[in-house]
Amino acid sequence: MDKIHGCQNSQVPLAGSIYGVLIRDIAAGRPPVLQSSLNRDLSTIRHRLSEEGLQFCTIALPTLAKAVIQSFRTGGFASPPGFKQERGTALPRLFSGLLKEIYAKDGALLPDASCASITEVLQLSGLGYKLGVPCGRERDQKVIDDFLKTEEDLKSLIINPQDPVLQLARTVVADVFPERETVGFVADSFNPREITPRHGPGSVATGERPGSMDKWRFKRKYLKLHQAFPYYEYFLVHDKQRRALFDRRSWYRSLRVEERGVAKVTLVPKDSRGPRLISAEPLEYQYIQQGLDRALRARLESHPFTRRRVNFADQTINRDLAMIGSWNGLWATLDMKEASDRVSCSLVHELFASTPKLREYLFAARSDATKLPDNRVIDLHKFAPMGSAICFSIESIVHYALAVAAIMHVHGLQWWEAAEAVYVYGDDLIIDTRYTDSVLDTFPRFGLMFNRDKCFVHGPFRESCGFDAFKGTNIAPVRWRKPWPQHLDAVTFLAYCELASLFYQRGYLHTAEWLWRKLEKESGKLPTSPLAAPSGYLGRKSRFNQWHTPHPVRWEREYHRVEHYSWKLTFVRKKATMCGWDQLLKKLTTGDGTSSELSPYSRFEKEWMSLQPVGIQFKDFHG
Repeated sequence: MDKIHGCQNSQVPLAGSIYGVLIRDIAAGRPPVLQSSLNRDLSTIRHRLSEEGLQFCTIALPTLAKAVIQSFRTGGFASPPGFKQERGTALPRLFSGLLKEIYAKDGALLPDASCASITEVLQLSGLGYKLGVPCGRERDQKVIDDFLKTEEDLKSLIINPQDPVLQLARTVVADVFPERETVGFVADSFNPREITPRHGPGSVATGERPGSMDKWRFKRKYLKLHQAFPYYEYFLVHDKQRRALFDRRSWYRSLRVEERGVAKVTLVPKDSRGPRLISAEPLEYQYIQQGLDRALRARLESHPFTRRRVNFADQTINRDLAMIGSWNGLWATLDMKEASDRVSCSLVHELFASTPKLREYLFAARSDATKLPDNRVIDLHKFAPMGSAICFSIESIVHYALAVAAIMHVHGLQWWEAAEAVYVYGDDLIIDTRYTDSVLDTFPRFGLMFNRDKCFVHGPFRESCGFDAFKGTNIAPVRWRKPWPQHLDAVTFLAYCELASLFYQRGYLHTAEWLWRKLEKESGKLPTSPLAAPSGYLGRKSRFNQWHTPHPVRWEREYHRVEHYSWKLTFVRKKATMCGWDQLLKKLTTGDGTSSELSPYSRFEKEWMSLQPVGIQFKDFHG
């Protein structure tokens, strides 16, 4: 606990300095009365930081931001506890100068509320909301308790197979994933066996290190997995003559046979609110799941009824619709509560009843149980919790199919008509406002819950995929996410470069300049690039479309480009010994036939590089 408090308290001076330059940016060009009010706000912030520590920035202030967001739903501001009231008003004294440009004295939202003032209040109050500082055992335990409570809820969940919405949702799934040749717009069936497995970037329950060649040395044979995805087809180079199996028969016989795989619950740092719970899958399960996930996504992104409506990589569709909805009210944004954890096995079993082969392979590729941090093993009623590679694709299918079916059932539409009213990005749903009630009322029957405080149907605000829109204007704050360490490492340096660039793009020029100068004390002068330069470039940003570097410059004749001698963030790869068949399997499944593995370490090195690069590279070395 002392270590946690020490980590948080070490950030207090930095927080005070950032707020100082941020308020300087906000006060610039404002009337003298508002400038005086903002200076008093800065004194209050620094006093409360000294008295309460970093929690004032990460816990107390964000409640003010939430109150502002909620006022867009209710039409009135309700001051959260912990803030003194401005005399004669319903507003807090802190940021009262800005709040008076948004609300009347009784807290009612003004018809002509200032978007600039809203943005600045949210920036000041939400700056540290997602700061990744240690949280303590109590919050860790709460995350585990919530996970177990959801398990109990799903265990007692009863789903009616004859539910008319569920029956319609089955037709949606069957049309998107047909299991035989059909006549009409879909002429190709979906075969869940036609997948290309691969490894994911994260940790696995069986202990193989992320990025290492150990992931290609399979050690276990799970009978449940083997029945659906035979090891001699998916875990070896598959050739008709079975030469790989013959050459590797001793390896195949050495596999430890187990009936089923068991996932493992791990807590990974997230932000000041608490850790993120991951149910890491066994290596062999994760390998197959990655292939299934890619096949499911490819189908959803290419099918005429789901293309650009169920999205996995492109958040701009949801964000654009949120922007439009905040302006004209035609689109509502809905946010799911515990989205992946509330998609139950019973729901998936019933929803995919019209595609029995796909259902068989989906259930074969999931872990039935998980091990808790106290070593207890529990059976899972969640179909694919976070940590499973098919988590995101399955929850997207479930949310989309049920939303379309609910609109079809309540409003009597055909499913391609209902499909035009639904957009899904994981747990972020965009629904035509005319049909929102049917979705909100239907989902709880299947154990799916909404964050009602984060669902925006009426009013001038919408939020989706981290994008906050008020009357067509982006009001999302820049988030301070990584604490400044005692010894600055390469990844944190890059994170603060990105933070400074975001402040610069939002017009907080003094804040960006202050951060860049703090970084230059560690690295020396940084090069300058245009705003349009690729993300990850190590240096300053400029609104003027010019490049400038304080480092030596040369003309590179071979590539015909200007290069400068500057810092580059390097993730180290080490050479590793690898069986020839394993290396061929890696080449065939990933396109990368090298036998190098990613080291967990990164560092800065000075190298000649193009004046317009992304400043991140991988370097090989023997060792």
